[in-house]
Amino acid sequence: MVTEVPLNEELLGWDNETFQPDDPDVEDMDMDEQLMFIALFVIFAKLYTDFEHKTVDYVLEKFPDAVTKAGKKLAETSKTELTKIVEEHRVSILKEFNIHEKVIPKVKLDLDLKPTLNTLSLSAKATINQLKDDVATKAASFKAGMGEPKDFNLKANFNRAIRRTKNFVKFNAQFAKQKIKRAAQKMRYGKNMLYYWVVAGRRTCEKCYAKARLPPRPMDKWEYDHPNGHCELVPEKDNATNEYQSYLEESQKYADLTLI
Repeated sequence: MVTEVPLNEELLGWDNETFQPDDPDVEDMDMDEQLMFIALFVIFAKLYTDFEHKTVDYVLEKFPDAVTKAGKKLAETSKTELTKIVEEHRVSILKEFNIHEKVIPKVKLDLDLKPTLNTLSLSAKATINQLKDDVATKAASFKAGMGEPKDFNLKANFNRAIRRTKNFVKFNAQFAKQKIKRAAQKMRYGKNMLYYWVVAGRRTCEKCYAKARLPPRPMDKWEYDHPNGHCELVPEKDNATNEYQSYLEESQKYADLTLI
């Protein structure tokens, strides 16, 4: 994750940024991503409110411990919220495959989310570390007399942290959902099925258009779609594994009970 360099205007408190601790920006996010982001935004909002009107000396003394504690909570909440997204998306995809909700808990998917959870943890850690270091740098510059005490504020620092948080929420949530979709397709169509890369529409990037011109290949030979992408992997033919058929048969039993 790229570290943003503070501007001189920010270090001196001359920037005109505002931070609204009660108004998270959830534009361009899916509903499940919004809920995850809001849960993390609340952590930053509480931390910001605790230090909004504090002096430079108070921030230098108290902020490091406070932001460390917030970082631990951010990491824990991130994992909890992403796990919710994973389970909800798993249920949604399997329902699209006509598997009854009573059968869904029995469905086994070849899915390893450890790398994604690790990326999520590192993203949260990087965000907190930059916030901690940037606030320390700003406070030290004011302590050294480089800025007027009346200009001291943490708005830009928290806005940067929020931007990074929004980015890593979307990044990790979207990759997790792609992994679930692919695992479900493998269960349905078989591990040896070939897939076409199908573009989402007119706003598709050139890289994805190029992949759409390639012949079908096994799923594991296709890279994941980039964040905010909407391209799909479409199987070369409609096929049903024995495992998938067994789930359908069991699902039909529950459907028949519903009709009685």
